[in-house]
Amino acid sequence: MNKETTLSSWLLAQRKGSVHGTPDTPKNFKTNIVDGNYVHLKWEFPSDPPDRDDEVWYCRIYRDSSIIKEIYNDHVDYTDSTVNANSTYLYQISAVNYFFKESAISSGIIIATSPE
Repeated sequence: MNKETTLSSWLLAQRKGSVHGTPDTPKNFKTNIVDGNYVHLKWEFPSDPPDRDDEVWYCRIYRDSSIIKEIYNDHVDYTDSTVNANSTYLYQISAVNYFFKESAISSGIIIATSPE
């Protein structure tokens, strides 16, 4: 069972009538192959966001332009174990703030898995 770790932050961020901007895209987005054919993704958030709009609630991981996973802000990596051997994939990432505003989607990283 997954425990919701960000609900209190989300709830306390809400203010009626407020208008909010979008967060920055996560930086230093990288991929590499691990344990044969798993794709490991890693990224960073700004250490001290300048304002509440830049606080990330979760990240969206895209593979070949489709969302494959949403990762809460207490993680800065993800391993995609659903890839096939001898295939090429395009990975991208975006950030969503506590006001449901999504950042620009990162530039893509293309990675090829090994033959079996």
